[in-house]
Amino acid sequence: MSGPRLTVRRLARRAGEGPPVGGARFTGYGLLALPLESGDVFAFRSVSQSSLGLPFKCLWHRDPQGRWTTYCDVAPSRSLAPYIAPGLGEVRVTDIELRHRGRRELAIEICAARLQVAVRLAANPLARALGAATAVIPESFWRLPGTLDALGHAVGLAVGSGPLRLHGSSPDGSSYRIRPAALWQVAAAVAVLDGRDLGPVVPLSGDASLGGYRLPRRALLAAVTEEFTPPLARLAA
Repeated sequence: MSGPRLTVRRLARRAGEGPPVGGARFTGYGLLALPLESGDVFAFRSVSQSSLGLPFKCLWHRDPQGRWTTYCDVAPSRSLAPYIAPGLGEVRVTDIELRHRGRRELAIEICAARLQVAVRLAANPLARALGAATAVIPESFWRLPGTLDALGHAVGLAVGSGPLRLHGSSPDGSSYRIRPAALWQVAAAVAVLDGRDLGPVVPLSGDASLGGYRLPRRALLAAVTEEFTPPLARLAA
């Protein structure tokens, strides 16, 4: 099984279209959702190619009371933060350390928040199938909402996460489109926040959203390209 770093390198070598006028495009990998027994929920992105400039990492944390905090290792305006969840809770700029332990394990640490998260990935045939599909399907095909709806529904059924929402609108009116290149289920995780063990991975209870993103019910990691188009750019198109 190829790990997320190798998959993203292959994805980045594919010559895709640039971002829409006034919009942004990001290629990387991360946790679509990591729900834990404590009621805490995390999402994470490590972006290797950004139309806004330098690579970056972002982590989102929802506490059991439903309050969100965003952590970025670059200025928020140079990251996904204004697109995924503008105005959603506090945003902190801080160092985010990402370590890989082989192809199936990775760890995230934010010293300033006293937060450590480690996950182990499960082998999943969807990773290979999605990678093979995105290698041969034209870019224009992925721009059709029906393609993304069908893929999100099929993947959601296969991993028991509920349908994945691969396109939609952010709270600021921007539209987003997610093109997955590979998908892994999280087999196990350990998370410690301020000395408190947050417990094992559990299915997400009820519907939850990160800005305009509906989070999957299962803990998943994906290699993706994400594209955002602001409302004024859509009108001009």
